[in-house]
Amino acid sequence: MEKFKEWLDKSLDDRNWKYADLARFTGLDSAVISNIVNGRRGLGIDTAALIGDVLAVRPDFLLRLYGALPPIPKEENEIEQLAYRISKLPAEDQQIIDDLIQAMLSRRGIFTNEKNNISNTEAPSA
Repeated sequence: MEKFKEWLDKSLDDRNWKYADLARFTGLDSAVISNIVNGRRGLGIDTAALIGDVLAVRPDFLLRLYGALPPIPKEENEIEQLAYRISKLPAEDQQIIDDLIQAMLSRRGIFTNEKNNISNTEAPSA
Protein backbone atom coordinates (compact mmCIF):
# COMPACT_ATOMS: atom_id res chain seq x y z
CA MET A 1 0.00 0.00 0.00
CA GLU A 2 2.91 2.36 0.67
CA LYS A 3 4.04 2.07 -2.98
CA PHE A 4 0.54 3.04 -4.06
CA LYS A 5 0.56 6.15 -1.84
CA GLU A 6 4.02 7.20 -3.05
CA TRP A 7 3.06 6.69 -6.68
CA LEU A 8 -0.27 8.49 -6.28
CA ASP A 9 1.32 11.41 -4.44
CA LYS A 10 3.92 11.82 -7.21
CA SER A 11 1.31 11.49 -9.96
CA LEU A 12 -0.86 14.14 -8.35
CA ASP A 13 2.12 16.38 -7.66
CA ASP A 14 3.19 16.12 -11.33
CA ARG A 15 -0.24 17.49 -12.26
CA ASN A 16 -0.31 20.05 -9.42
CA TRP A 17 -3.37 18.27 -8.05
CA LYS A 18 -4.54 17.57 -4.53
CA TYR A 19 -6.58 14.58 -3.41
CA ALA A 20 -9.65 16.82 -3.72
CA ASP A 21 -8.89 17.29 -7.43
CA LEU A 22 -8.63 13.54 -7.91
CA ALA A 23 -11.93 13.11 -6.09
CA ARG A 24 -13.59 15.70 -8.32
CA PHE A 25 -12.27 14.19 -11.56
CA THR A 26 -13.16 10.61 -10.57
CA GLY A 27 -16.51 11.47 -9.02
CA LEU A 28 -15.41 9.79 -5.79
CA ASP A 29 -15.92 11.31 -2.37
CA SER A 30 -12.76 12.88 -0.92
CA ALA A 31 -13.19 10.72 2.18
CA VAL A 32 -13.09 7.56 0.04
CA ILE A 33 -9.76 8.59 -1.47
CA SER A 34 -8.38 9.58 1.92
CA ASN A 35 -9.45 6.26 3.45
CA ILE A 36 -7.86 4.27 0.62
CA VAL A 37 -4.59 6.22 0.81
CA ASN A 38 -4.46 5.86 4.59
CA GLY A 39 -5.29 2.16 4.56
CA ARG A 40 -8.65 2.46 6.28
CA ARG A 41 -10.37 1.14 3.16
CA GLY A 42 -9.19 -1.26 0.49
CA LEU A 43 -8.80 -0.38 -3.16
CA GLY A 44 -11.41 -2.21 -5.22
CA ILE A 45 -11.51 -2.78 -8.95
CA ASP A 46 -14.23 -0.19 -9.57
CA THR A 47 -12.36 2.52 -7.69
CA ALA A 48 -9.08 1.51 -9.35
CA ALA A 49 -10.80 1.80 -12.73
CA LEU A 50 -12.05 5.32 -11.96
CA ILE A 51 -8.64 6.47 -10.73
CA GLY A 52 -6.92 4.70 -13.61
CA ASP A 53 -9.08 6.41 -16.20
CA VAL A 54 -8.26 9.83 -14.78
CA LEU A 55 -4.52 9.12 -14.42
CA ALA A 56 -4.20 7.09 -17.66
CA VAL A 57 -3.08 3.85 -16.06
CA ARG A 58 -4.58 0.38 -15.99
CA PRO A 59 -6.62 -0.58 -12.93
CA ASP A 60 -4.50 -3.71 -12.39
CA PHE A 61 -1.39 -1.51 -12.21
CA LEU A 62 -2.97 0.39 -9.31
CA LEU A 63 -4.13 -2.83 -7.65
CA ARG A 64 -0.60 -4.24 -7.90
CA LEU A 65 0.86 -1.08 -6.35
CA TYR A 66 -1.72 -1.30 -3.60
CA GLY A 67 -0.78 -4.93 -2.95
CA ALA A 68 -4.16 -6.36 -3.92
CA LEU A 69 -2.60 -8.26 -6.85
CA PRO A 70 0.83 -9.88 -7.14
CA PRO A 71 3.53 -7.82 -8.86
CA ILE A 72 4.65 -8.43 -12.42
CA PRO A 73 8.13 -7.83 -13.87
CA LYS A 74 8.88 -4.13 -14.41
CA GLU A 75 9.57 -4.49 -18.14
CA GLU A 76 6.28 -6.30 -18.71
CA ASN A 77 4.43 -3.67 -16.72
CA GLU A 78 5.96 -0.82 -18.71
CA ILE A 79 4.98 -2.45 -22.00
CA GLU A 80 1.44 -3.05 -20.75
CA GLN A 81 1.18 0.57 -19.60
CA LEU A 82 2.29 1.79 -23.02
CA ALA A 83 -0.23 -0.49 -24.76
CA TYR A 84 -2.97 0.76 -22.43
CA ARG A 85 -2.21 4.41 -23.16
CA ILE A 86 -2.11 3.76 -26.90
CA SER A 87 -5.46 1.95 -26.68
CA LYS A 88 -7.04 5.13 -25.30
CA LEU A 89 -6.16 7.04 -28.49
CA PRO A 90 -8.35 7.25 -31.58
CA ALA A 91 -7.65 4.62 -34.27
CA GLU A 92 -5.92 7.11 -36.57
CA ASP A 93 -3.49 8.11 -33.79
CA GLN A 94 -2.84 4.46 -33.00
CA GLN A 95 -1.96 3.92 -36.66
CA ILE A 96 0.46 6.86 -36.57
CA ILE A 97 2.18 5.38 -33.53
CA ASP A 98 2.35 1.95 -35.18
CA ASP A 99 3.83 3.50 -38.34
CA LEU A 100 6.40 5.34 -36.23
CA ILE A 101 7.38 2.14 -34.41
CA GLN A 102 7.67 0.29 -37.72
CA ALA A 103 9.90 3.05 -39.12
CA MET A 104 12.11 3.00 -36.02
CA LEU A 105 12.45 -0.77 -36.16
CA SER A 106 13.25 -0.64 -39.87
CA ARG A 107 15.87 2.05 -39.28
CA ARG A 108 17.55 -0.21 -36.75
CA GLY A 109 17.46 -3.19 -39.08
CA ILE A 110 14.67 -4.94 -37.21
CA PHE A 111 12.12 -5.54 -39.92
CA THR A 112 8.78 -7.09 -39.20
CA ASN A 113 6.55 -9.18 -41.35
CA GLU A 114 3.06 -7.82 -40.65
CA LYS A 115 1.30 -10.84 -42.14
CA ASN A 116 3.03 -13.36 -39.89
CA ASN A 117 3.96 -10.96 -37.10
CA ILE A 118 7.55 -12.27 -36.98
CA SER A 119 10.86 -10.44 -37.19
CA ASN A 120 13.31 -11.04 -40.02
CA THR A 121 15.72 -12.66 -37.56
CA GLU A 122 13.32 -15.51 -36.82
CA ALA A 123 12.85 -18.43 -39.12
CA PRO A 124 9.23 -19.02 -40.05
CA SER A 125 7.78 -22.13 -38.49
CA ALA A 126 7.03 -24.93 -40.89
